Amino acid sequence: MLCDDTCRFSSNTYCQDGGSAGDGGVDALGDACAYGTDCTDCGARYMKPPPSLPPSSPPPAPIFTVVSGSCVADATCVSSPNYPANYDSSDCIIGFGAGYAEVALSVFDLVTEDASFHRGCYDYLSLRVPGSSTWRKYCGPDTCSSTARSNGNYCGPSGAAGVSIDTGHQMRWVADSSIHASGFRICGMLPTPALPPPVSPQPPQSPHPPQSPQPPSPPPSSPPVLPPVSPPPPPYDLGLLHTNDCPNDYTHVLQLDVCRDAYEYLKQAMPDLSSRLPTSVPTAGYRNTWWSSIPTGCLSDRGARVRFNPNQGRGRRDYRPICMYSPLVTGSGNRE
Repeated sequence: MLCDDTCRFSSNTYCQDGGSAGDGGVDALGDACAYGTDCTDCGARYMKPPPSLPPSSPPPAPIFTVVSGSCVADATCVSSPNYPANYDSSDCIIGFGAGYAEVALSVFDLVTEDASFHRGCYDYLSLRVPGSSTWRKYCGPDTCSSTARSNGNYCGPSGAAGVSIDTGHQMRWVADSSIHASGFRICGMLPTPALPPPVSPQPPQSPHPPQSPQPPSPPPSSPPVLPPVSPPPPPYDLGLLHTNDCPNDYTHVLQLDVCRDAYEYLKQAMPDLSSRLPTSVPTAGYRNTWWSSIPTGCLSDRGARVRFNPNQGRGRRDYRPICMYSPLVTGSGNRE
């Protein structure tokens, strides 16, 4: 198991080693730590095997295979025994490796018993002609006798150069017991795969098509100017002295339980309330109902006296009626 706290983010309550619950411990929230180095937060982790390497491609199959005899073949070439030293008496069958449909021969060397003065080839390399059972001999140096050529033989390396052999066909090397030379070395060339046709270059394209100019946007319209909002009228006010009148939209306070609250409101709202309430009323010059009676409702005077008059009757004339804003009036009030 792997369990250490060498990560600089360890012991912070967050598991950050990239592991999962299947690795032992808990699922990680990130991979800021190396696997197994945040043990306090993640728990112990199982050791993982090293990642397996991708399988390597197998080496290509050899082009030539020595079926019998002492000729020597490697991956791409085949040669006579002892090449480049002189060969000895030998007989080899050489096949072509599986997996190749066609192999073109490149003859690097072909020197056998001199056939310039012989009727035929006594040391030779023979190839079976593709598509037939005929074997064709290649022998001698670059020149050989006309008799040897007239018997269907080919002379020297130039004779076999470029010959193509199909898979399944064979070559045979034969050398008698007299007059030996360096022999042959032949390599196979696989057909070159055709290249794909060239791609014609395309003219560069603009990443964005041109756009026609847009008309300018109209300026934003100004918000409408709203008229100023008048403050709401006060809920209570004083009526006119020596009359039964209240200001416009007001009416007398006719509720006994509202009378005291209304007066307390006026004292808070009107710091100069006492100056608005006279101590006495002169008798001369007034001809109104206050000479003989006072209005019904809530009354107040300068001495902070509040009186609720349930019915019109005689009384002091230094009171002013307390008035209520008309929408607040809910009834005629409680009369005593």
